[in-house]
Amino acid sequence: MGSILMRPKQNKIFLIYGNLDDMFLTGDLVKSNFRFFLNRYLKSIGYEQIVFYSGARNVGKFVLDDESAVLAIRKNQAFRKQTSEPEKPKRRRILRPHAVSQESARRTVPVPDSPKQSGNGEGEEGQAPEKMIYKQPKITPVEFLDEAKKMMSDTTHKSAVVFTFFQDFLTDPSAPLQPYLELVSYLWDEYSSESNENICIFLAPHMSGADLGRMFDGMEKGSVFRNRFFNADGTVNKRTTIEIGLPGIDEIGYALDHLRIVGEQGRHLCFCQLERKKLVSSLLYLSREAEKHENGSGYLYAIYNTLSDYMRSTEKEKAVLDEAVIRKLYRRYQKAEEENPFEKLRNTRGWECVADRIEEILKDYRLKKGACRETTVTNGFSNERIDGMAETDAGEYPVPHFVLKGNPGVGKTTIARLIGRIFYEEGILRLGNTVEAKRDDLVGMYVGETAIKTTECVERAREGVLFIDDAYSLLEKGDEHNYPKEAIDTLVPILTNPQRYRFCMIMAGYPQPMEELLAMNFGLKSRFHERNILTIEDYKPELLQEIFVKQCEKDGFHFEQEEQTQIPDLDVFFENLYRQRDRDHFGNARDMVALADEVKRQSSLRDDKEKRIRRSDFGEAEKYFVKPGAGSAGEIYDELTQSVGMKGLKEIISQKRVEVLFAQKSGESAENICPGYYFFVGNPGTGKSTSAAMFAKCLFQLGIVGTSRFYSCTAKDLIGQYVGETDKKTYDLLQKSMNGVLFIDEAYSLSYADDLSNAGFKKEAVEQMIAFMDEPEHRKKCCIILAGYEKDMQGLYRSNSGMRSRIEEVRFDDYSAGETYAIFENFCKQNGFAIAQGVKEIYIPLFAELKKSEYFSNGRTARTIYEKTVIKLKRRVVEEADITEADMYLITPGDLLEPAEAMRMIGI
Repeated sequence: MGSILMRPKQNKIFLIYGNLDDMFLTGDLVKSNFRFFLNRYLKSIGYEQIVFYSGARNVGKFVLDDESAVLAIRKNQAFRKQTSEPEKPKRRRILRPHAVSQESARRTVPVPDSPKQSGNGEGEEGQAPEKMIYKQPKITPVEFLDEAKKMMSDTTHKSAVVFTFFQDFLTDPSAPLQPYLELVSYLWDEYSSESNENICIFLAPHMSGADLGRMFDGMEKGSVFRNRFFNADGTVNKRTTIEIGLPGIDEIGYALDHLRIVGEQGRHLCFCQLERKKLVSSLLYLSREAEKHENGSGYLYAIYNTLSDYMRSTEKEKAVLDEAVIRKLYRRYQKAEEENPFEKLRNTRGWECVADRIEEILKDYRLKKGACRETTVTNGFSNERIDGMAETDAGEYPVPHFVLKGNPGVGKTTIARLIGRIFYEEGILRLGNTVEAKRDDLVGMYVGETAIKTTECVERAREGVLFIDDAYSLLEKGDEHNYPKEAIDTLVPILTNPQRYRFCMIMAGYPQPMEELLAMNFGLKSRFHERNILTIEDYKPELLQEIFVKQCEKDGFHFEQEEQTQIPDLDVFFENLYRQRDRDHFGNARDMVALADEVKRQSSLRDDKEKRIRRSDFGEAEKYFVKPGAGSAGEIYDELTQSVGMKGLKEIISQKRVEVLFAQKSGESAENICPGYYFFVGNPGTGKSTSAAMFAKCLFQLGIVGTSRFYSCTAKDLIGQYVGETDKKTYDLLQKSMNGVLFIDEAYSLSYADDLSNAGFKKEAVEQMIAFMDEPEHRKKCCIILAGYEKDMQGLYRSNSGMRSRIEEVRFDDYSAGETYAIFENFCKQNGFAIAQGVKEIYIPLFAELKKSEYFSNGRTARTIYEKTVIKLKRRVVEEADITEADMYLITPGDLLEPAEAMRMIGI
């Protein structure tokens, strides 16, 4: 493909910005700064007169080739004759044109060692004065702008005017803004497409598109420039601008050829021509890795200097270059393994789903691709940074985009890098480098800046991978300007235009937030093939154990029996850790590295020279060494069986305990036992909430569910206020309960058979819950309990008959008078109070009388009576002058409530 500079009939004014301080190499192996390269490039496409201007350091007007110098001198002489003004040598110094030999043209133009050294971009002329063929240093901006207008209207010669430092009119007080604005408007408005092919180019070194946008917005009448160089949506106008980025495979290849043929200080590179493509690929990939750590490391001059330093460090005239040498040169930045990227992806446990999908894509690509044919670029002075990349048959194959969902530490970033390398080696992508972007890289601070920054990230990732981690932050709530969403709105149309933007986008983040991101923007989700939305599961126990052990053993630590110290049972430890992990934030490999570091630290604190690791070194994590099962659940099981009432629940727990014992005898896993879905139905105070929490602990200790997490909510927490909110709220709560217990109190509030208020939202919540329950995997990993009063739950049953067939009912009967007294007695014992003779005989009849009231609340009534009784006891103790400590905590018949007083307390 050709540069927009080859199409002067379409536009007359252009802006080139970016890495203009870099070295540039062309196919004829000439290396130069950008101005000299641009001059040669324009000459190669037919421009006869190319005039540069800079207001900095009194550089003024200058030309870089003989033909332009001759034309400039002739026009200058003609101008003097027309005005009849005498020559003013002190004002304008004219250098005679001189011939430049082929040998001289090939001599190296000094290039600054780093962007910082180049200052404002004006240093190159001072370093290479022999290339400045003609110069008028004292010409003022106003004078030159007048000349520029005349040159642009001249039809006798194809001309180009280049302003080398676009920031001149901001930094140079002698360069008034108005003439520049007039020139831009003049060039834009006055010329028709048929007038001539003269062009005007502004250079903006060291500036990004976002920098330009801010500059235009901050200057008076900056809209004149913004309207020419930016689109209405805030993105840079590609018809009038060229961004010069990092070098591509063409220039890196030219650098290798230059050092092989021309050499540097008498030394030459030596490499196998058959390996040239691989060497170029390695240099491109690793130099861009270095660029992420040290600004400028990916520049061509940095690559050239790295290779030159290597050549000088060898004692031989020919320095051998291979992939091993390149990896050594960039070992500081190298993150990729030396092995084949696809083999790395395939052989890493936990990444199987990604490897399978990539393999399918590669097979499809190999079937469809033809012989790779690059479009021939006849211009020998061009390169990809100004011309764009040559089109190949790979361009016909659509580059797939991916969503990677997974918790921290599962390797999402590494996978993205591997995908880029795999696609490069297969030919799907020409570069394969990975550009990592987060929210701050994409989101701006003012209207329009987000679109610019996002598009620039896409441009940097062209023919490579754009990896956006924590992508859900682009729909972050609370941003009053909604700039993050603007990034999504910019990316969606870009993904629909693969001919213009050829790259692979990989969005990654935690599973649940990524689901929300895709659900909230269908346009974004539709840009990803459903099979390319991949979930990387948390690492399994054996892999977690392997990572942990390797981290310990690499520093010489080992797990060995020492005297009577028990060898840590790591199998049990990691099985329990995996089952009890926080599924929303589990750190996988990252957490294992942190755990290993802490265990090693604790071992070292014992001053154990043998570096033995004991169970006690695991600190709070030592609890994971206790194997779950019927035996470990004994304590909580005994507590439940000794509790008052709850006959139905005790039967359920006894049944689950038998199932676990059978599984242990048969060698099966307790994880295959379904925890169940239940209705807890009973009047107030019958222990539904308390029992549910104890049931959750029991299921965990039996090994049926992986965590003891107990999520409690009311039915109202599931119901939204607008379309779509109910679905999200219900889904979130159900997902949180995975591998634990979800307790929904006041479940009768979901009834829509009798109560029609919010009936649509209630129905939506119930139907989603039923669909969730029907998933076979959910039946094994989740326990859902819906609780409510018996008389109110009938309406819920009528709302959806399917609930009764899926959910087992557990009845919580009202307590008898004796059971209510037993609860009162338990409250006393738990708080250190003793009960004197005669209390039981008084309170059991009292509870029997209270049961007759509709306000009787079972356990709650027992607690109320206990609290009021203790208050009476404390009043008695305070009033008695001489009392023993034992008597202070002894509830006597004199402390008890009178029947009338008790009835008033509970609302009778």
